[in-house]
Amino acid sequence: MSPVVDPTTGTVKVTVGVDEYPPGTRPGDFVHVSVTTARHEQALRVPNLAVFEDRGERIVYVAQDSVAARRPVKIGFIDETHTEITSASTAAKR
Repeated sequence: MSPVVDPTTGTVKVTVGVDEYPPGTRPGDFVHVSVTTARHEQALRVPNLAVFEDRGERIVYVAQDSVAARRPVKIGFIDETHTEITSASTAAKR
């Protein structure tokens, strides 16, 4: 793996040895890959749209007695659709 990111494309050159090539594979072909560096199997995840930033604090709103309650949260991993909540305040602010 090259330690340099191409600044114009954001790509990194990686050389991979493959024992069995898929049909139609040719030398020099390009692929799109995702590299998983860690997993949190039991994580609480919410849609990205549910997390707001307010005065430098990340917050979510939760239903409490039919009223939206503001809860400060700490976040972990973020992907294309979800945000991991690593801790949340239990004190309600309305």
